[in-house]
Amino acid sequence: MILERDEELTALSAAAAAAGAGRGAFVLVEGPAGIGKTSLLRAACTRPPIAGLRILTARGLALERGFGYGIARQLLEPVRAAATPDEWDELLDGAAGLAARVFDGADFGPVEHDVPHATTHGLYWLVANLAGRGPLLIVVDDAHWADEPSLRWLAHLAARIEGLPAALLVAARDGPDQPVTLDELRASPDCTPLRLGPLGSTATEALLRDSFGGQVDAALCQACHASTGGNPFLLESLASALRELGPAASAPGLPGSNPTELGHYAAGDVERLGPQPVAQAVLRRVGQLGDGAGQLTRALAVLGGPAPLRHAAGLSGLDLPDAARLADRLRAADVLAPGSTLEFAHPIVRTAVYESIPPGERALAHAAAARLLAAEGADAERVALHLLHSEPDASPEVTAVLRAAATAASGRGAPGTAADYLRRALDEPADPVARPAVLLDLGLCLASDRSPAAVTALRQAVELAGGPRDRASAALLAARVLGIWAYHDTVAPVCRDALAAGPDLGAAADGLEAELFASSFIHVGTAGEAWTLAARHLADPRPSAAWRVYDALGATGTGQPAADALARLAPVLAEGLGEIPPDSLMAMYVVLVLIWNDDLGTAGAICDRVLSAARTRGSMSMVAHVSCLRSMISRRHGRLEDAAADGRLALDFKLATSPPLAVAWAATFTIEALTDLGRLDEAEAVAQATADRAPPEGWIHTTLFLQARGALRVAQQRPAEALDDLAGVAAAWRGLFMGNPAAASWRTAASAAHAALGDLEQAACLAGEQVALARRAGNPAVLGVALRACAATADDRAEETLSEAVGLLELADARYELAVALADLGVHLLRAGRRRDAQEPLRRALDLAQRTGAAPLAERARRELLATGARPRRSAVTGPDALTSAERQVAGLAADGLSNRQIAQHLFITQATVETHLRHAFRKLGISARGDLKAQLTG
Repeated sequence: MILERDEELTALSAAAAAAGAGRGAFVLVEGPAGIGKTSLLRAACTRPPIAGLRILTARGLALERGFGYGIARQLLEPVRAAATPDEWDELLDGAAGLAARVFDGADFGPVEHDVPHATTHGLYWLVANLAGRGPLLIVVDDAHWADEPSLRWLAHLAARIEGLPAALLVAARDGPDQPVTLDELRASPDCTPLRLGPLGSTATEALLRDSFGGQVDAALCQACHASTGGNPFLLESLASALRELGPAASAPGLPGSNPTELGHYAAGDVERLGPQPVAQAVLRRVGQLGDGAGQLTRALAVLGGPAPLRHAAGLSGLDLPDAARLADRLRAADVLAPGSTLEFAHPIVRTAVYESIPPGERALAHAAAARLLAAEGADAERVALHLLHSEPDASPEVTAVLRAAATAASGRGAPGTAADYLRRALDEPADPVARPAVLLDLGLCLASDRSPAAVTALRQAVELAGGPRDRASAALLAARVLGIWAYHDTVAPVCRDALAAGPDLGAAADGLEAELFASSFIHVGTAGEAWTLAARHLADPRPSAAWRVYDALGATGTGQPAADALARLAPVLAEGLGEIPPDSLMAMYVVLVLIWNDDLGTAGAICDRVLSAARTRGSMSMVAHVSCLRSMISRRHGRLEDAAADGRLALDFKLATSPPLAVAWAATFTIEALTDLGRLDEAEAVAQATADRAPPEGWIHTTLFLQARGALRVAQQRPAEALDDLAGVAAAWRGLFMGNPAAASWRTAASAAHAALGDLEQAACLAGEQVALARRAGNPAVLGVALRACAATADDRAEETLSEAVGLLELADARYELAVALADLGVHLLRAGRRRDAQEPLRRALDLAQRTGAAPLAERARRELLATGARPRRSAVTGPDALTSAERQVAGLAADGLSNRQIAQHLFITQATVETHLRHAFRKLGISARGDLKAQLTG
């Protein structure tokens, strides 16, 4: 019986109808235990059918919160079972193939493959492919007990449900100890929240009439409502307890008794039973069913969920026939639900029984359940769920099962679940030889799940490793994981300790020293030591590829001519980067050398190749790493919107998953692009969010961040604050032995800040230093920027200096910086009274500023152009330059022949979003056919 839920049922029916009409919907039903969430979902599934609607259902169980992707498998395993092998392969087409590991397992792979995100991405596309065959109704009950990986996937799905013909209905109990991921579900923009309230007095009366089979008076209804708060399950339980008491001869109180005495008797009994009768009523009911009933219900409560009779009988120590008879009595008493599989009538009943078992006895029972399941050949994950709740017993067999379960969970894409199993394995006093391996596995799982606890686990694994070679291998693996994650302060001691273990470390020795260098040269306190180490390796006639990269990096950092630095890198590039580990910092340093030496074509090609591979395997982590580098390239080319978008993508990921240094790194490029675009409030918000993370000083990440913030302060007309940042930046670059003006660009902003404060002498000095460094490095773009800054402090040579800057920036195709230099040249000519001469550079500046999206620069050029007497053209709202970053990216992939679905999978967005971007792009480009895209974008 469902009472007073008409509005809620209408909302659920509307969601299902939306799916049937090809639209997505998400409804989150919340309320306390027993309020009727399950009944509501069941009713929604049995309402008038919608043509072609496929219903997928799952339910969270308290014991199975540790079963990775358990909810996802409940929903989708029936789909797989009903499909032919060819049909299943079709459903796993494209990015959906990344979800295959959930069902079949796979090797986990390197941390940087970002398997958890890839699996979530794959499951979304599996559902999308399934929805492409017909509308879906996806129903998840008791989501507060769902496993964390499934909850993350549900949140991912809910945020993208709008573009699918699917309705997602989720019910969760409110109260303490809720998974944090439920907040992500609540925050979904398409969430329709339904909070179930208590039943009113009318519904309470109707429920009691149904329970007692007749009329009840107002006093009884009022007493029951007050005692239960209108909770439907508690009302039914209280009614059952009252029926068990039976009518008293002296004061009858149930139907058939004297109506004038009914209220007095019932109200007194309700008050005596109290507001929480469930536990006592259930246990009393069970106790009345004879010997063995308590044993059977306790065994079922320990088993956790629906269980076959033989398991409950075996765990309770009962013969199968006796257990079967007791199960029938328990069903008749409403303790168990109908059906051949044993299951409690309500989770509250299971909780009442489970909590009645003393903690020690519960732990022993879970251990016995694990042995029972293992003896039947259950998979390790099922067995491990019980071992998580048992007491350690120094059992090698238990440790082996937990490690096997961790391997299986990792293979399914649930490293957080695997980490839970491994922590429990460490509680089991293990063989000292095995402990380091367990710790190493734990550290890698935690790193894959982006948990900072990985740092401690990996360090302990290295410290406890046996022989020198084992320690070196563990240290190398840990160093690469922690280095690319930006835990550089941990990498150096890990590498040093392993290297100190002995000289006979085999092939790992060179790798360890390379990782030590990679995390040491980027801090002022260890940079000198790092370069000394590099010099020793470079004295070798045949250094490894890593040291050749670092040789090129050293030449770049000290500002040697670009041709020299690139020549040192050329042999490594010629070998196709084959010797560079893809999961190490070295690959990133290769691209930095190319960018700082202005070989942007090669740098962009490497980024595109790595990014394509990362998107194919669903590695959001690697996408974020490469997006930082792409932001640098795009900004240098004047594609400011692209630079800001890439920077923001990386920053959002780093803010959610990474330590402060990684946040500072991504924030640098975001701030620089936003500052050029003139979106200073956004840049300030990024700067503040990064500063709140307190990135430690002395690292290159923080140095670059403060350099970007200093330039932002200049743009905000806060020159004194800019110099506060830039003074520390100057000292840090010196400590890092980095003088290349492509990286250490602080003098340009500092010169502008000094000029704003009236200190023209210091401004000229800094600008002159930057020009000298840029001429030595031979980087046209950097020299052009330096000359433009120098012109601001040299009125007598300003036109000559700006003209040289314009020529260099044209050569370098640095469109934004060229626009700034042209604007400066035009303003200089205008101030010199040469209004006609000023018009051409100002027109070009205006055009370039509009094309790059630099609104304040465009406004400045327009204003000065008007002052010359010219009439500037209106801003272009059509053509390739009118496209946003996202529109250009989507249109480019469509021009390359990708379908809308392939584009969505490639960019981790929905197909509906792709269609929106293409529609806008077609309008701005003035085309109506996909085949016209390439000509418009490249013309």
